Amino acid sequence: MKAQGIEKHHIEQELRDKGIQPTAQRVEVLFHLRTGCHHTADELYEILNEEFSKVSRATVYNTLNLLKDHGLIGEVVVEPGKSIFDANAHAHYHFYNVDTKELIDIPADQICVTCLPGYPAGKEFLGADVIIRIGEPASE
Repeated sequence: MKAQGIEKHHIEQELRDKGIQPTAQRVEVLFHLRTGCHHTADELYEILNEEFSKVSRATVYNTLNLLKDHGLIGEVVVEPGKSIFDANAHAHYHFYNVDTKELIDIPADQICVTCLPGYPAGKEFLGADVIIRIGEPASE
């Protein structure tokens, strides 16, 4: 299967290259994230259960953690207890729509992070996460 230029056999090979056994569930999770969508674990659980007979929540959470640990996806914590997973490997930031719960990519060159504090001794800058929360204007 192919969507937005992504073929599942390429995802299978990418998993193998990272030392991950490409099970059907792992391929499907990464495929759905790579087709341009951001998803929560619960959304992926629902999607996979429409496609397969039964996939446990534990399988979905374990797969997301495995993919994250191997650098294939990122986790964006948008509010306490709520993470959205992202397979965009390019440097970027996010808008988070608090009304629709949608995460929208912002290209890295559209935000300039300056005036950072000094780092603790022996540490170096690795990156910055920026989430800009947006929503409908409040009624007056």
